[in-house]
Amino acid sequence: MLHLIDTFRRPEGGIAMTEPFHIAYQLHDAGWASVTVKYGGESHQQAVSYLHDSLKDLCDLAIALQSGGSITEAKVLFLDEPGELALLVSAAEQSNEAEVRLIYSDDWFFSFNFNRSPQQTLWHGKVGRYELAENIRLILEDIYLNIGEKEYLERWVEHPFPKEGYLKLSRL
Repeated sequence: MLHLIDTFRRPEGGIAMTEPFHIAYQLHDAGWASVTVKYGGESHQQAVSYLHDSLKDLCDLAIALQSGGSITEAKVLFLDEPGELALLVSAAEQSNEAEVRLIYSDDWFFSFNFNRSPQQTLWHGKVGRYELAENIRLILEDIYLNIGEKEYLERWVEHPFPKEGYLKLSRL
């Protein structure tokens, strides 16, 4: 497991009690990736299809977390064919914590509103807002430096690497 170092600027405030939470994202060939989410003492791994731009969702979430503003509900969707893992995140303005729900569905409930099977909440808890943003920044940095924009697009087919968001996040 990656040990995160909080390199982002953190607003003044006390230390929040948060639970261990980590996301790993690995790009494969021909429009496939995998995501592993570790939470508490458990983990969930899933294939991720090019049908949705999950990396951009992650990037947008990290920028929102790092901004320190209020997040009503940010969604990061990881689509399999079929199946869907949803990361739902909310945070109060200037809070050091974010509330996270990790939900799995056998269908594409959040993406296409399919509702043939029940959603299963895998985990719900509070995580360090800036630690989660740094976790995501490191995912983006790894892909940008080790795979690059051109190869990313060749592998991911439909969606380019979210370079503007990554560069913005790197400057925060």
